[in-house]
Amino acid sequence: MAVRKEIRVGDEVPIQINFKEDGAVFDVSSATVLEMWIEKPSGAPMKVIASFLTDGTDGSIIYNFAQGEVDEEGQWKYQGHAESASWKVTSKKSEFYVDEVIDVSSL
Repeated sequence: MAVRKEIRVGDEVPIQINFKEDGAVFDVSSATVLEMWIEKPSGAPMKVIASFLTDGTDGSIIYNFAQGEVDEEGQWKYQGHAESASWKVTSKKSEFYVDEVIDVSSL
């Protein structure tokens, strides 16, 4: 998992999931579905389309938050999900914290 240690509301940042099975990399290169399931601090869910970090043989997928998606301060949770015709796999749940920014819009 590669998440920047300091994330602020409004940041456009990538999050990465590494699929493992019994401690070994799980090859997701044949996946036809790559998703990340995200829960905001308010409990609101998001389901987004992820992509391979490389070619999927490393078990890694990535999603880049777009402008305006990181819109709540607090603890965020996320999981990766991948499917092929013969298997489905969901990663363990991970978390990151989003800090507030000072509002200077009225200046």
